[in-house]
Amino acid sequence: YGYFNDDFESYGYRICDRRDIEDTKTQECFRRDKKCGGEYREIRNDGEIWWGYMLNDRLDGDAYYLFSTGDTYKFSYRNGNRSDALNMTYQDEIKLKRIQNVLDNQFDTLNEKWKELEQSWDNFVALVNKDTTPEWSTRNNEKSNLILSIQELLAELGYSPGPFDGMMGQKTSAAIKAFQITHDIEVDGLPSEKLLVALQVVLQSLRIPEDKNIKTQKGNLKLVSTGSGFYVNHENIVTNYHVIKACDNLKDFDETSLKIKVIDQMNDLAILEGSKSNKSLSISPYPPVLGEEIYVAGFPLYSDLKGLNFTSGNVSALKGPGQASSMFQFTAPIQPGNSGGPILNKYGSIIGIAVATYKSEDLIKETGVVAQNSNFGIKNTILKGLMEDNNLYHKSSNAFWSKSQKTLAKIASENSVLIKCYKN
Repeated sequence: YGYFNDDFESYGYRICDRRDIEDTKTQECFRRDKKCGGEYREIRNDGEIWWGYMLNDRLDGDAYYLFSTGDTYKFSYRNGNRSDALNMTYQDEIKLKRIQNVLDNQFDTLNEKWKELEQSWDNFVALVNKDTTPEWSTRNNEKSNLILSIQELLAELGYSPGPFDGMMGQKTSAAIKAFQITHDIEVDGLPSEKLLVALQVVLQSLRIPEDKNIKTQKGNLKLVSTGSGFYVNHENIVTNYHVIKACDNLKDFDETSLKIKVIDQMNDLAILEGSKSNKSLSISPYPPVLGEEIYVAGFPLYSDLKGLNFTSGNVSALKGPGQASSMFQFTAPIQPGNSGGPILNKYGSIIGIAVATYKSEDLIKETGVVAQNSNFGIKNTILKGLMEDNNLYHKSSNAFWSKSQKTLAKIASENSVLIKCYKN
């Protein structure tokens, strides 16, 4: 990935997967005249990292190496020769930070340009499809979302449209026809905005109480607690079951009502339906790894702090209390209100859901020991299974390259949700 000239030669910033070098995973550098120069970063398969400056495809001057032990040392390259390992000085720390910042900023800029390019391509494809395919074609992203919404409403009314995939299959068409026949609508089996409105009208009519004298309880609702959640697709929000189990009404930060879609009491998970979002988090295809860097977002102590909290740490154990294999332990600080919040890896993908922390006062009474950094999350594998069991769409992937903490905090902020619990 990177920038190319008219001859399709790499020119400028480039990041690549070095499959031709056995112990090297990825490299970043600046290409000129088919050679690397300037700031350089190399991540090896064992997780160790080189930083430095390249000149004509060779490290030149001071370079820095992060060992798997977590220690960083300086090496000096002169005329192809390398010095022994040297301890880092304050000036070395400054130079290393500059190299990291230059490369992180270049990657973030490239990533934004790539997203713009993808959006331009999607707009082009949509334009072509509009002129060359039937109105209900699912190759148009807008129409795919329309069909997905129709499928969900049909299912809520008791019809069987098949999987919620935004595609016009035989089951979806049959369910549309069944709805049209039942409600004396001209039968064509095709999705449309008019059909979507009709579905909404019928669904709403079923929700209105027959006794018109029943008074609304909205005015009696009282905010009793808050928790956290995150978007896992364009409308579904993941949180903990214990966050929502005692609530008479659920709302988000904007006071938009949230609807319970799926609950899993055994694993303390719940999936809600919220307002549409154009952003969502991907679930990592890999489970947590011992020692892995993690980042936690949420809304702890919201009555006092009134905002998102973002902390970092690492995976400290692969099982939860009582050796629970569905959970893992991590060191990033969390507080009451963090429950249900996302736990991200360095790629910005979900590896878990914050769920609990040891209560120090209880542990002191029982054992005399003060709990430190003893926090727990539900593994992403449990969430993936729940999504798949209920035919709910989710993305499962890691980004090509790790992201800076600043970028990860932005991703977490854009996708995290404050969940308010109201009781009558």
